[in-house]
Amino acid sequence: MIRVFAGAVDAEGVAVAEVVAVAGENETTNQGPGVRVFIYEFVTGGGCFLMPQWGRPSGSLLVEGLAMARAVTADALSAGFDVMVTVDCRLDNPFAHPLPYRPGDNVTGTHLGNLLVEFVDSEVSHWERLARLTRQCDFVMVIAPEIDGQLERIVRRVKSDLSEAGGTLLSPLPDDVAWAADKHLTQLRLRQLGRYYVEGVRREAGEDSHYAGPWPAVVKPLLGAGSWGVRRVERQVDLETELSGITEPVRVEPFCPGTAASIAMLLGPRRPVVLPPLRQRFDPEGSFQYVGGERLGGDSLIERTEKMARAVATLFVGAVGYIGVDVVLGDHVRGQEDRVIEVNPRLTTSYVGLRQIARENLFGAIVLTAQGGAPRMTFSNQAIQFSADGTVASGSVS
Repeated sequence: MIRVFAGAVDAEGVAVAEVVAVAGENETTNQGPGVRVFIYEFVTGGGCFLMPQWGRPSGSLLVEGLAMARAVTADALSAGFDVMVTVDCRLDNPFAHPLPYRPGDNVTGTHLGNLLVEFVDSEVSHWERLARLTRQCDFVMVIAPEIDGQLERIVRRVKSDLSEAGGTLLSPLPDDVAWAADKHLTQLRLRQLGRYYVEGVRREAGEDSHYAGPWPAVVKPLLGAGSWGVRRVERQVDLETELSGITEPVRVEPFCPGTAASIAMLLGPRRPVVLPPLRQRFDPEGSFQYVGGERLGGDSLIERTEKMARAVATLFVGAVGYIGVDVVLGDHVRGQEDRVIEVNPRLTTSYVGLRQIARENLFGAIVLTAQGGAPRMTFSNQAIQFSADGTVASGSVS
């Protein structure tokens, strides 16, 4: 089943958006009509049919997937792109409700592009729509969890189809996704830099569970996303209990105390565009459940986070698109205890906060960077706090 939403009105004539937004003063991030973008988000877009054990999309992956899909779609439409998306037929259509256009956008223009929504009702229809829409579009962005290798799998399919059709993948290349999605391979790559890596061991089901420490330790799926499956253990006996029930490979590493932060970059043929770092917020009950973020304060912390991000960027060769880096800033003022925890070779939930402080259209900047341009990105000093569901609260300007 196909439904087409043209401009800000859906097929039944109901308003989809309350405002028509444009990118802002930086016209270099705006596109003319007819430039087509396929924004594929795994959880909302039918990818769960590839994971029948999950059933209907739900939980934190759905919450964050909805937030990312709606935010990036709003920005792509605002920049004048014609946008195509897929939606899991078991969900209430997330694009039939007002999209989160930024309150500060210039609404005097008429740059809003067209939105086409196609529904997915099976694994077969998922792959058919993925291939067809990929071949029809000029740009494709893949947002998918690393769980069970799904991100790499989707990116490889899309890259193959784009090679035939001539479009551009707005994501790192498949080989980069392969190491960045694997929590152990990521740390081995970081070790080549000689800094910022976390020691640890890889363990499979049935293997020796001995871990030499230090304690406490963290157990995480080798191919996981966000806080999915991440557990903290205090001693060897607890670790043995955790590992006795695993069916997939995991990584065991020391818990790194400090300030948890994330930083995103836009990659392209030129130097990476480093975006403002954000402090991560987790469930106050002590779990690793991600609940949102806020502006990271302190010049020293910001400088150290940016330094780690630029080091990570050197590991990507020929990649384009948006990547996120999760870090911990240790207590040592010179950064000797700073560590890169994970590298996310895809759009992350931080996008929903960053777009609110960007004076230009962030999606337009992703495309421009991928094409070899140098977007003039500027950000307000506004204090923000955002939740994993995309809710954003703004404070006063400092």
